[in-house]
Amino acid sequence: MRVSGTKVSEKVRKSGLILENSTIVVGVSGGPDSLTLLHLLLEMRHESNLTVVPVHVNHGLRENAGREEAHLTRICAEWGVPCVVKKINCREIARQRKCSLEEAGREERYRIFSEVAKEVQQSGVPMERICIAVAHNADDQCETLLQRIIRGTGIHGLRGIPFTRKDAAGFTVIRPLLAVTREEIEEYVREKGLEPNYDESNWTTEYNRNRIRLELIPYMEKNLNPGVKESLRTLSEIASMEDDYMEQEATRCLQEIQVNETSVLDAERLQDFHPAIEYRVLARFLNQVEGTEQIGKNILDGAARLVRSENPSARMDLPGGYSLKRQYNLLILESPEDNSVESAKEETLTAKICEWKDFDANNGLEAVRKFRQSGQSVVLLDYDILRKELGECLDRVVLRGRMPGDRIGIAGGKHKKLQNYLVDGKIPREQRNRLKMVAVESEILWILPDTALPNKMEREIGKISQKYQIQEGSNAVLFLEIK
Repeated sequence: MRVSGTKVSEKVRKSGLILENSTIVVGVSGGPDSLTLLHLLLEMRHESNLTVVPVHVNHGLRENAGREEAHLTRICAEWGVPCVVKKINCREIARQRKCSLEEAGREERYRIFSEVAKEVQQSGVPMERICIAVAHNADDQCETLLQRIIRGTGIHGLRGIPFTRKDAAGFTVIRPLLAVTREEIEEYVREKGLEPNYDESNWTTEYNRNRIRLELIPYMEKNLNPGVKESLRTLSEIASMEDDYMEQEATRCLQEIQVNETSVLDAERLQDFHPAIEYRVLARFLNQVEGTEQIGKNILDGAARLVRSENPSARMDLPGGYSLKRQYNLLILESPEDNSVESAKEETLTAKICEWKDFDANNGLEAVRKFRQSGQSVVLLDYDILRKELGECLDRVVLRGRMPGDRIGIAGGKHKKLQNYLVDGKIPREQRNRLKMVAVESEILWILPDTALPNKMEREIGKISQKYQIQEGSNAVLFLEIK
């Protein structure tokens, strides 16, 4: 059955992607698809008040590339619209990026389209009135779905090529021909007398996508299902709807379990979600990792195991120097900057030793209470016991961060490893590094007040060594004060 050019035009108009009074940057290779798109947009130019900017990227891959460029620029001139031409060395770009020619070419095309759109914006056109149009069609959609199924994909991948998306710069990319079949495009070309370029590489089975188009789909149509392309397009539509719903749910659930900031989740609440939602929440959470557009299932599996780990400080490495870790009931995403904690800065203090005649412990504590009521953070320690235990080392009182081997005095004249105190107090690892403490060698006298400390009193006055508390009979006091 012949398909008229009018039907193709109606499909493009019904897509709702072509907005009045807009400027459209059109990617044009000169092939049937892109030449059809350009011709349609130019036919709509006056009725919709469109500004059309054709852009051709010469990849420098084929012998005919120069002739194809000249042929396209001639057609554009005849149609009264200048064509922007950009040349790239696709082979060299692919070599430098260590990727396929197909991937390098795609990335460079979209980068160039975005650059041209930016130039349009700089000329005074608002961003919301600029879009980038590319000529993917309904058959491209089928090939993409099969390619993703063969590689392995989930519902999100089964939705296929979207009709519209935002590029990295924020410009809208539209695909007005995505509901138009290749057969309809060829009929449009014949009816309108268009003279497209034909890429001979489209007929080689060197590339996987070509093998799907030239061999797999014809085999499926002949031996399995004559309407396989329509079935694939239906699959894409259903997957798209279901994926939208799942994404909305994942967004809602993620917002529910985020703890104050975007890099911390409530791991216990995350375990309550259905695995389908849990994985989507994790994917959204981990997409903060720079340079990672889509997190693979192996990483999501590792993250899900971390969520259920019985180890309260379990962790896993992520691409780009990021890491994901459990801190008790929290799941924390750390950036490379978080993972490179600077060495604890050490600052020497001057110890103020007070002779306290007729010392009375209650009076001493009352004096401390008055200091604290006035907003000063002070600590009194028994200097006689300190001098007996630490000797000349007491001359080297410092303010610093935690260090290996640190210990703090507890009741009964004993010590506890600082690390054990921090773990028992469930103080997250990244918050331990910010704690400041007064120390003599590895002996911690006072951990300064900090919101990370485990109870209200310690958060207000700090953690004080219990081994050197003032007592009845003390006659010299080490006076520590934060100013």
